[in-house]
Order: sequence, then structure tokens, then C-alpha cells
Amino acid sequence: MAALTVAVPMLSAQSLTVTRPHARVRSPNVGVSPCLSSRRADFASNKVSGMRMGTTHSRGERLRLVVRAQKEEYSNATKLRSEAQAPFRTARTFLFGGLAAAAGLGTFFAVARLAASVLGAPSAIPLPVALKDLGIDLGALAVCALVLKRDNEAKNKQLQRISREETLGRLQVELSNGRLVRLEQLRQFARPVIVAGTAEEVQQYMAAAEGSRAALLERGVIAVPVALDNVTPDLPELEEDAKRWRAAPVRLDAWKSWLSAQMADAKVSAGSAVYLSLRMDGRVRGSGKGCPPWERMAVQLPKTEGMWAGMGDGFDGFVGEQ
Repeated sequence: MAALTVAVPMLSAQSLTVTRPHARVRSPNVGVSPCLSSRRADFASNKVSGMRMGTTHSRGERLRLVVRAQKEEYSNATKLRSEAQAPFRTARTFLFGGLAAAAGLGTFFAVARLAASVLGAPSAIPLPVALKDLGIDLGALAVCALVLKRDNEAKNKQLQRISREETLGRLQVELSNGRLVRLEQLRQFARPVIVAGTAEEVQQYMAAAEGSRAALLERGVIAVPVALDNVTPDLPELEEDAKRWRAAPVRLDAWKSWLSAQMADAKVSAGSAVYLSLRMDGRVRGSGKGCPPWERMAVQLPKTEGMWAGMGDGFDGFVGEQ
């Protein structure tokens, strides 16, 4: 009986000792729980760090997508326009690329034959013949490489020009009736002429067009005066029948940014007075410094109304740089 009396407390003590850690785990109010707190803190920090790592990864993915998009310099529409304007370039590239590959392979074998001739190998061709063959192969390879290089340079220049024209076409103007349109929306309807410079220069160049304004209106010319000095040019009010002669640029900063980029490419000093005339299809017909050749445009450009309207839309004449 005494042993039983002693054993019971011992068992209860052991049970309390064993079950106390479980109580610590189950009850959040137990005071002694440094290990549990550290585990919870580690779990929470790992969770947060995992979330942060996921966020960083997504940002990295976005950055890579942005870089990939920046590498795609030209849109598919730009490339299609380039191929349409130069339809035989792809065939020429394929043809001369194959010829260059054949010439390169021939050069490899010619070098091997030349080495055999120099070393005096049996059944080797004479040295003059080996030199002649090598020279022919090298010449053919050089010609093919030159043609491919010139084609590639012409393609890059054409893509740059088309890309600039598309960017210009997205710039907005305000018509005399208050309607806001992109410049590309005027294609097949008008021939915009951009007149850029200081407010005083713009006023002077627009005044110089007054003598030819009627003839220019018959040819669909619409002037877009752009003041680069942030001063609104003082232009006279237009008559009712001449409202379509002028359009005001919208978002002048975008216009100035585009013109500044063009001046930098053409190595023209920033802020210079320039003009840019567009064809009916939106392509650049001519550009230069100073005042646009209004009188020459009035003579060279075909009319947009009358019996012969539309016959010369693709042949807007040539206006060279001044």
C-alpha cells in the first residue's frame, strides 16, 4: 500500500513533467516559450522573405520584358512598309547570301589546295593556278559581302525613316473647326508642311506663303506652324474659305522633342528654323532650313480637285534641301 502511495505521486509528477511541454505548445499564454517564439519568427520571416523574393522576381521579369521590348526597335508594321517599298531586297539578300556561303566554302578549299602546292604534296595543282583560284574566290566573297553590307545599311536607314514618319504621324494637330486629329489621319486628304522656328521666324515664313496660298490650298497643302521658343506666333485670322490652310500643333513638347531629334540626326543646330513637307501618303517629300519654297510647291504639286485630281498623288514632286 505504501509503495502504491509513493508510486502514484511519482507517476503524476512524471506525467506533469512530460505533458508540460505539450501544454506550452498548445497554449499561447505560457510564459516560457523562447524556442517557439523564435520558430514562429523564423517562419514569419521566411514567409515574408519568400514573398519579397517573389516580388523581386516578378519585377525582374518585368524589367527583362521591357529590355526585350526595347530591343525590338521597329514594329511589324514598319518592317512590312519597308519590305513593300523595297520588295526585291529580301530576294537579293537570299541570293547574295547563298553566293557568299559558296564563295566562303570555295575559299576554304582554295586555301587547302594552295597549302598543298606550297608544301609540294603529290598530285597538287601548280602554285599559280592555286593562287588564281584563291583570288577568284576571295574576290567573289568580297563582292557578295559588299552587296550584303550596302543592302543592310540601306534597310536600316529605311527603317529609321519609316519609324520617324510613323512617330510624326502620331503627333496631334487641332483643325480650324476645333477637331483634334493625328497627323496620320490627314493622309490621302492633305499635304502637311511643318514650319518650325522662333515665333518671329514662323510669322515671317507664314506671311511669305500668302501670295501662293490659294494655289497651295488647291493642292491640299496645310501649314503647321511650330514655335520652338514657347511663344505663340501672332498669325492673322483666316477667312472662312481658307480655314483649312492652317492647323495648330497640340502638345507642343512632343513636337519639339521630335523636331529636336531630327535636327540632331541631320546635324543641324538646335533651335534652327526648319521646314518639313509631307506627301499625300505621309512620307517625307523634302526638308530644309529656313523658309519653305512655297512658290515651288504651288507649281510642282498636283491639284486635289478637278479632272486630274488624284492622278499625281504618288508623285508629289521633289523639294530639295536648301
